[in-house]
Amino acid sequence: MISIPNGKLADMRVETVSRQDRLRFYLLLGLAHAASDQVEQVLARIKELLKAEELVAKETVAVRFVALTDSALNIEAMAMFETTDGGKFMDTKGRLLLGILRIVEEEGASLAHPVRTVELARSDSKGSPNPPLDATEPDSAPRLSKTG
Repeated sequence: MISIPNGKLADMRVETVSRQDRLRFYLLLGLAHAASDQVEQVLARIKELLKAEELVAKETVAVRFVALTDSALNIEAMAMFETTDGGKFMDTKGRLLLGILRIVEEEGASLAHPVRTVELARSDSKGSPNPPLDATEPDSAPRLSKTG
């Protein structure tokens, strides 16, 4: 008998241990904002790609537009591979990921990358904010941008 406190169990990733006859492919892909027609084409082509793969159980293929966020259009792709061989799984997964990247490129879409912008502002000796720094002023600092 194994005893695990509820608090610990709630924080853990629990996986049922049993003999597997398939391995799961899962991908959450964030596309940069694009036209709805473009997103529909990407979805359809990813679905076709997964269904064309020999190791994929065709009835398990699911490709869905799952979220519209401020920085991405999220697509979820799932399928079960008819193998328990880790090497075959990884080879097939890599081939599918490259195929998905090609689809995104060919459809003129791009992957979303989070962007953060930091604006530097001056303040007077009393701590009151002044307008943002202007790059044309001689002693101004540049605005910084960080991606990632």
